[in-house]
Amino acid sequence: MRPVSRKFSGLFRTWSSGSRCVGTTSRIIWCGSGKPPTATRSSTTTPTPGSGAPGGTLWITSGLHLDLWDDASRRQLEGLKRRFLREFRPDEPFGSFAYPKYSDISYTVYGLLDQGMVEEARVLANISVRDTTRSNMFAEVYYNWEFPEPGGVRPSFFGAGYVMDMVLMNNGYRMDQGWPHLVRLHPGDGGVSNIRIRGKTLNLRLEQDSVRLEGSFVRARPDCRRLAVAVGETVAVSSQCAPTDSHG
Repeated sequence: MRPVSRKFSGLFRTWSSGSRCVGTTSRIIWCGSGKPPTATRSSTTTPTPGSGAPGGTLWITSGLHLDLWDDASRRQLEGLKRRFLREFRPDEPFGSFAYPKYSDISYTVYGLLDQGMVEEARVLANISVRDTTRSNMFAEVYYNWEFPEPGGVRPSFFGAGYVMDMVLMNNGYRMDQGWPHLVRLHPGDGGVSNIRIRGKTLNLRLEQDSVRLEGSFVRARPDCRRLAVAVGETVAVSSQCAPTDSHG
């Protein structure tokens, strides 16, 4: 078995005994080419192609964020997208998905953006904040009953974590990339103030077709103070725009 990951350590792809498998560190999410994506709790043993249970959809749609999809795995990727779309109902609590929690929601939103499913990413981000607020609790996990209910450990950072993530993304900032990255989920206004990075301050404001940057983290050059960012796009702040003492 050969684990591979270039995007983050939580996701990997393996090949064993001629079978292509895609998974996370806690679940195999796909094995074989002809079966719908399923979830298997253990990644310590080689799964049998087609084995496992369907599991919660958000458990496996984090796989959309893999940067290892290629032509050979296109069928599996399309199956994962179809499963998401088949169950996604924005009018229902948490889009009708069972057991929503951090980081499944965040990785799924990142993955939807990776796959060009920008509207789905925007809507999932917003309904996650909506229904966490309606539940009146930051919890480990939620139940998508007629009215959203908190479950598991509560209060818990899990609920707070993806709310912070989604609110920042809606206002133009991705916190998952390490180095500052800008994102647009929608064409409207927004912004974030007083992001602290290595003792420097970064402020950003969404404008019509760009993101305006201010603060001590970015140089005063025009090309550093305004970056073009299209809806659905993620753009890194150039390291050339940061003061030399901000690189670490």
